Amino acid sequence: MCDWTPGKSPMGPAATKWCMDMYNLNMDILEDDLYGNTNNFKSSLLKYHKGYIGEHTDRGTLSFVYNEYPGLYIRVNNEWKELDNGLFIWLGDMGAKQFNKPAMEHKVKCENIRWSLNYFSAPTDIDYPWTVPENN
Repeated sequence: MCDWTPGKSPMGPAATKWCMDMYNLNMDILEDDLYGNTNNFKSSLLKYHKGYIGEHTDRGTLSFVYNEYPGLYIRVNNEWKELDNGLFIWLGDMGAKQFNKPAMEHKVKCENIRWSLNYFSAPTDIDYPWTVPENN
């Protein structure tokens, strides 16, 4: 897994462009000074090879997920729906609290190796939100 924070660590030109494009889109959507500090933005390029990522919600405010492969599912009305290819934006746990809407539950099934390009944001007035407790 590679992950980086925009403007903080070097990545290739395509990854840097993705990250900055998503940062700008995020700022346009939220229009809130609480999201101006890049320390609470994170992009990741993940390689999945174990066949699945279990159902979960993301921790931040907004998640931008670029999907190019079959196997990405979201829960809608208590049913799992497979998504087509494209860019998807959904609320994470912090966004659910901020906007009083549910966070998007999602999961991934993959038969072969799968790459995932993600971008997450969270407000700057909280501690670094990306640390996952050891028991998760």
